[in-house]
Order: sequence, then structure tokens, then C-alpha cells
Amino acid sequence: MTLISLQGALGLPTIDYLQAVLEPVDGAGPPDDLSLDFSEVEDVAPAGVAVLGARLRTWRRESGCDPTARYRPPSAGRLGMWLGRPAIDAMLAHCPHGDEDGLTVRGCEAFSDMNGAYRAAQRLRLALVHHIALEARAIESVGTMIDEICRNVIQHGDPAGGVAAVAPLPDGRFELAVADVGIGIHASLAQNPDYAHIDDPQALQTALEPGATGEPGRGRGMGLFLTRLVIAENGGTLILRSGSAQVIASPGTILSTPAPWLPGTLVIARVRPNAPFDYGHVDEALSRAGGVRA
Repeated sequence: MTLISLQGALGLPTIDYLQAVLEPVDGAGPPDDLSLDFSEVEDVAPAGVAVLGARLRTWRRESGCDPTARYRPPSAGRLGMWLGRPAIDAMLAHCPHGDEDGLTVRGCEAFSDMNGAYRAAQRLRLALVHHIALEARAIESVGTMIDEICRNVIQHGDPAGGVAAVAPLPDGRFELAVADVGIGIHASLAQNPDYAHIDDPQALQTALEPGATGEPGRGRGMGLFLTRLVIAENGGTLILRSGSAQVIASPGTILSTPAPWLPGTLVIARVRPNAPFDYGHVDEALSRAGGVRA
């Protein structure tokens, strides 16, 4: 039996700890029998939930194991929205407890196709407004952002899709994270001969530019670019982790740094709820300026 035991806080600052726990399981091959112990997890953020969920989803798909068969939930009941039994079921994209209608409010969702991405976006948008007051246009843009990032994963990442999660942060912002265990941004872009020579840090920076796609003539390469502009106007932050690099895009700056290896892709958006957040406004401004309309 393979035991995954986690403790402390799960979020972007502890992603490398989480990766260190999960990597040996990857190295041994998909587990046939898996036990999860989250009883000592004290706090969660979407980045940790998405990375964990994407890995559990991949193992279940490859071996058929049921991670909920032997499962100890967090002792802190408030974490159930992200690591409770219904949330784990959502990560695995099966809802044996009567939630096929999607009425249960939870902070994470799995997706594997375009329709699934749309449903995940709508459910997570509703989950977020349970915690944060947002204007109507901002609520709509939250759904658009989640949908855009999830679709990007489907088009350029893991064919099996991934896991998305949302939650408020202690500083008043909210965080969205989407993770998959696919080929990663570098390998995806390298399918395009124009990007065959770039390394991991360059690939992440390129992914935030207009028209960056690994499939010329098929993908428009606008999803992450438009998302970066919308978040910048908001005063928020967009973070990409993939392979051996991390990129942080803040208003006016894009910082690229080396990072410990992370399979697949992790996209994190941190948004200020009390500032403008409007996809339609940014799209119209691009069009008026003669830019590419997304």
C-alpha cells in the first residue's frame, strides 16, 4: 500500500514540499492501492489543492486506484470545502454521493474537455461568491478567467485535463489555481518550430505573449496573454510554474526565476476583489488600439 501523508499548510510556498512527497510515488509507477492521510493538514490554498488533485486524478486514471477507499480527512472542518470527501470526489471527476447536479459548494473541480472546463468555471465562480463580495461584471469575468485557463490546459497540456481550485487569501485577494500533469509549457511550445530552441524560463515568458502556440494555424495563443492583461489592470498577479522555471507577472513587470522541477503546468491567478476585473473592457481596449482581438 502507498501512503500519502501531508501536514502543515498546502499552497504555493509549500509546492516543493508537496512535490517531494508525491514524486517518489511517480517514480514507483501508478499505485494500485493508495491511502491518504490529511489529518495534520492545517491550511490550504488553491495551488496546493490543484497540484495534489491533478496527481490523484492521473494515478486513478492510470491504475484504477481509489484514493478515497482509505482516507483520513483534515481535522479542521473548515478545510472540507477543498479536502473533504466531496472535494476529493470532484478532483477524481466522480460524484457517488448524489452531486451530479453540481449543487454542492466546493472549492475544487476536475475537467477533461471543453464542456467540463465551462462547468468547472461556473461551479467555482459560485463557490467564490460564497466567500467574497464581487460586482456582477467581476463575477462574470471570474468565470471567463477560469474557463480560459482550463481550456488552455486542454489545448496545450494534459489530454486528461486537470484540476482547478479557488479560495480567498488572508490578504483579501482571492486565488485561482489550475494544474495538470501533462507535457508542460516548454514541450508544448516546442512543437512549433519557432520555439524549438527556447528553454524553460523563455517558454514561460513566451506563453504570456500574444500568438504563442505550439500548434500554428490551430491555436490562437491568446488565452494566457489576455488573462495577464486583465490581471495586470486589476493590480493582481499571474504566476506560471512548469518544468524548472517560474514566472511572476505583476503590473509592469515579468520576473522569471529557476525553480525546482514540477511536472506539467501550474497556473495561479491572484486577484483583488475591490479593483476592476473586466475581460470585456480589456478586450475592447485591445481592439480599439489595433491589437489582436481575443
